[in-house]
Amino acid sequence: MKEIQTQRINTYLDALRAYPPEREALITENERYTFGELIEAAERVRKHPKEIEEKQGKRHIHWIQEPTIAHQLIQFLAYGDGNTVPVIAPSDVKISDELRDVTPPEGAYMGVMTSGTSGRQKVLFRSFESWHDFFKLQNKIFKMGEGSITFMQGSLAFTGNLNLYMAQLASGGSVVAADSFDPRLWKRMIEAEQATCVYL
Repeated sequence: MKEIQTQRINTYLDALRAYPPEREALITENERYTFGELIEAAERVRKHPKEIEEKQGKRHIHWIQEPTIAHQLIQFLAYGDGNTVPVIAPSDVKISDELRDVTPPEGAYMGVMTSGTSGRQKVLFRSFESWHDFFKLQNKIFKMGEGSITFMQGSLAFTGNLNLYMAQLASGGSVVAADSFDPRLWKRMIEAEQATCVYL
């Protein structure tokens, strides 16, 4: 049982490898990635683990503040393993020193940054199982899955977006994603890519 958990917790990349590498996974205003290309991009990032070396193997958060959805996603996929726990934060937010010093608990696979009702920055952590295992039911409710094409808008720092992007990709579906807040652009992308679901 432990071996299965270790294999599962190590990677969303393994979930993506279950699908044909030539299948389209992510389409944005400026970039297109197949499942294979997303995996390759994440693996390239993993080959340069500067932060891991700096932390000398200590369990830590890898903060992601990329300006585009595609690069947020690639970083998230690349760093979700071992001692490194990815957390996507808005690119324009200053992360407090206190938060940078937080050590993720054992079993944490990813985290989300929130200020909640207090207005004070904090990170909420999730295990792989508590998140990924819900995708099957969630995708059934939203009618998302292999063959579906879901249009979404906005940063993966918003946890609703991150949740649905990862659920869609883990099921073999495609994501059409707009970085820009431009409804006319959204309409063009929805029509051009023949989106079957819309999440805004």
